[in-house]
Amino acid sequence: MERELIINLLQKNNPWWKENFNLKYRDREIYKEIKKYLHLRHIISLTGLRRTGKTTIMKKIILENLPKYPKENIVYFSFDEAKEERLMKILEVYESFMKKDLSKENFL
Repeated sequence: MERELIINLLQKNNPWWKENFNLKYRDREIYKEIKKYLHLRHIISLTGLRRTGKTTIMKKIILENLPKYPKENIVYFSFDEAKEERLMKILEVYESFMKKDLSKENFL
């Protein structure tokens, strides 16, 4: 996948980088469980059927953490449009495009 396409997907998936971000959200019990682990430096994987709220839960986590981190350090990427792309490639493009050093900053 070309660098420009990855940059376009990053910008599309992270609107809070440039504008205010709001979300319609209905409370779910699973969200309280997930919040217990957010302070750990682990990967939390959300799996389930389509259209059950996984992306909405992720965006709720993002919305609650916007005041705690620089907006550009909160990165969401959906592989729906980049199924064949490697995560490392996405991170390399992000790091270059945003002029970040992923080893030296706190990210969500």
